[in-house]
Amino acid sequence: MVNGTLTELQKQTQEERDSLLSKLREDSTFQECEKQLATERFAEQNLEFTFDKNMTSILLEYQNEEFQTATINAEFDVDELTKINLEKPESDYSYLLPLLGILPIVVTVYFLYKKLKIKKKMPVKPVISKSLSKKFDYILASNNFILQAKENFEEKQYKETYGKVNQAIQLFLSYELKLNKEIANEDILLDLTNTKYPVADIANCFRLSSLVEFVKYVPNEDEFYKMITLTEDLFHA
Repeated sequence: MVNGTLTELQKQTQEERDSLLSKLREDSTFQECEKQLATERFAEQNLEFTFDKNMTSILLEYQNEEFQTATINAEFDVDELTKINLEKPESDYSYLLPLLGILPIVVTVYFLYKKLKIKKKMPVKPVISKSLSKKFDYILASNNFILQAKENFEEKQYKETYGKVNQAIQLFLSYELKLNKEIANEDILLDLTNTKYPVADIANCFRLSSLVEFVKYVPNEDEFYKMITLTEDLFHA
């Protein structure tokens, strides 16, 4: 439309999308879903917005190295986040199939034992099974955020880029410092006192990420890759 009316409407729509996406990424439930996907090596591939009157849906698509897909679907009523739903592939239990062939043999042996009424029982040493929980590889998960940030930077998706760098540093330090909880940037900086980590440089990364999020800083390629180098150095310190 002439005189810029349509352009202004599109600008407002994009600003609304950016605002909703920012609220979603700051939500603790969403961050927990992303951490869960990161541990299973899922990386964000695409996102879609769907509008229906006052309702907005944001669909984020993820893919892992085996080309399996997962999604996080969030719903907003105007600007209030009302629902977050994570969908991912079900666990593969095909490794249990061979046990089905063994089951008839076990049943047969049991009934033979009962029929023969064995009087003398040989002592059986109990087998103690240990359940080994898979350790969360927070360094790998943090590095996945950095890989996504680099892709976002090449696509000029700067808010997502700096948000991913911020998440990578948060995730790494929260586990490295054994905080074991969601924690704000300011609290992380306090816990870095008297540690080997470069507090001033990390604080600058947090500051730049915040400025980009609120469109108060023009992303700079040299500055961005300095942040990437700092973050990768943290992982290998």
